[in-house]
Amino acid sequence: MTTEALPQVRPRTVKYLKRQEAIVLAASQILNQKGLKGMSLGDIGEHLKMTPTGVAYYFANKEELAAACFQRSIETFNHFIADAATEPTVIGRLKRLIILVLSFHRDVASGEIPAIAQADDIRALGDPEVIGAYVEMFRQTRALFRKPELEPAPRSTTNARVHFLVQQFWWMNLWLPHYQPEDFERITDRFIDIIMNGIGAPGHRWAPELLTLPETNVGGREDPHEVFLRAATQLINEQGYHGASVDRISARLDVTKGAFYHHIDAKDDLVVVCFRRTTEVVRRTQVAAQKLPVDGHSRLASALNSLIEHQLLGDAPLLKGATVSLPVGIRQDILKDYERNAVRFGSMISDGQADGSLRLVDVQIAAQITAAAVNGMGELTYWLPGAPEQHAGENYLRPLFNGLTAGLE
Repeated sequence: MTTEALPQVRPRTVKYLKRQEAIVLAASQILNQKGLKGMSLGDIGEHLKMTPTGVAYYFANKEELAAACFQRSIETFNHFIADAATEPTVIGRLKRLIILVLSFHRDVASGEIPAIAQADDIRALGDPEVIGAYVEMFRQTRALFRKPELEPAPRSTTNARVHFLVQQFWWMNLWLPHYQPEDFERITDRFIDIIMNGIGAPGHRWAPELLTLPETNVGGREDPHEVFLRAATQLINEQGYHGASVDRISARLDVTKGAFYHHIDAKDDLVVVCFRRTTEVVRRTQVAAQKLPVDGHSRLASALNSLIEHQLLGDAPLLKGATVSLPVGIRQDILKDYERNAVRFGSMISDGQADGSLRLVDVQIAAQITAAAVNGMGELTYWLPGAPEQHAGENYLRPLFNGLTAGLE
């Protein structure tokens, strides 16, 4: 092999590393605004007054740059987890982790530190190293729940609680901007109270009813439009926006691409419709639960448990809310739908507080915690070993009512 054939090694000088870090920081902001699909090296170059070729000197393509952004986000959380791990008790460790995460968000909101890339598009990127780092972060979070003197909880139980908590951290990016930095101390106290103690009032047991979701068949035959949406939703949840190609959706349904375009105009249109279908399924489930002749605790539990049961059985899968995959104009409309659903959850929580079945907590924060739990249902199968539908509602949803550490201390 000649010298010319050897790969070029870029010099890792202090200046090089600083410029590389500046590119990652700028790219993280653009990822959060446009998503992986919308980001380009030209965007980053324009932000930093560099040419796309100049950016490519540090990162060969946008996928390599996005991977660096996500790794930085994961490393940030790893620092929080390592700090929290020094606390002697499960409750102490989880409280410390929440305090660190919310303090970080406060500093971002006040402009003291730059934001990190949201995790929405990690699966869409499909980088094995990034996904491996995320899984390891999940494992380290799971270790915070361990109490050596007690028999370890079943893996499915702990994994469900970890996923519930991690989803809260990513969902914060949607609702914390509604608050001022000076509100964050109060938010932290109220968030910890809800997470640790749950929203259920003492003496009210977990007894959800399984609701029948709206019919998706017409004249005794299933609506083919719904069939395509269901398959697309499952693929987007599994493989991200880029992985859910028209070919793969058609192959899963054993139909031609022509049949796909007969029902859906374009893949981008399909993703938008999948988001709208998800928010509509949640809305109709909420409405059905509100009509039950039971207390507020049971209504909310029935709505959430029905959503997760239908999600895991594949009857009505929900799209995980990676809204950064959407064009900016459309994204705002979809976010309004998500916010309306969160507001309705807040109304259901208020009803439960009025009849005494739910504790008096901050309704707005409790509503967002509930919405985050619903959003996390789209990825729950990745974290529950074995048959995920077995006791998924109890493992994943009961902590919302009883507290995340119930039975661990």
